[in-house]
Amino acid sequence: MSLTIQQIILDAKRLASRLKEHDSAADALLSQTQSVYKQIDAMKQVGIIDLMYISLHVIHQCLAQYPNLAALPILYGK
Repeated sequence: MSLTIQQIILDAKRLASRLKEHDSAADALLSQTQSVYKQIDAMKQVGIIDLMYISLHVIHQCLAQYPNLAALPILYGK
């Protein structure tokens, strides 16, 4: 079985076509991955903001219930 130049060219064209398909699929996966990463990052940011709000709310509630706690230097890092 001998290969002709025409067979080699045909195989090269098929290979190039498959590589283009794989490249397109990889680009689509990369775009989806970036989108998911941005969504996760946004969720983390919202989560951090929520935690900060809750923390401040708890501190204010503690200080309102126990005004003597404000005199403790540990709350203010002194």
